[in-house]
Amino acid sequence: DFAERTIYLGADIDLSAYRWISIGKAGIFFNYPFKGTFDGGGYTISNISQEIGSSGYGGLFGYVEGGTVTNVKLENVQIAVTATPVYVGSLISVLKDGVVTDCVISGNNKIYSEADPSYFYNSGSSFVGDVIGEIRGTNELIFNIEATDIDVRYDDFDKFNLNVIINYDEGRNHQNRG
Repeated sequence: DFAERTIYLGADIDLSAYRWISIGKAGIFFNYPFKGTFDGGGYTISNISQEIGSSGYGGLFGYVEGGTVTNVKLENVQIAVTATPVYVGSLISVLKDGVVTDCVISGNNKIYSEADPSYFYNSGSSFVGDVIGEIRGTNELIFNIEATDIDVRYDDFDKFNLNVIINYDEGRNHQNRG
């Protein structure tokens, strides 16, 4: 979980030759969140490609709980959703009681559906956001986020909680400065 540890990115990374698996997950029978600090150092992580199925987590990070993500630049993120429910955000799928600062998402970014539309009708709620898919905690600090050219497309929006930049539940103590 990397609690009380900091990971520093030391150079640009091109992931075009790999199928990315998000860092950190949570579910009914398991809980493996990322709890440390990830400092991207202003370097760029490019060409993340994912295919996300039911109960999947899409994005650089899948589940961040009490952790910090800072100074990250993402470029050309492509996430295909094949079944739902899912949790998807280019940077973080689910953020709980964490900090996100000074992050940039740019280039040709796309979150899209490859699933049969009938999956979306009866599948339960999914959380999809351009940067962060869902915010679950009560004490998040989110500021200095820049996102451009993110294309989110689904055949059926009825079962999705969708937001342009960050998807969150109203009434919680979120601080979005920037």
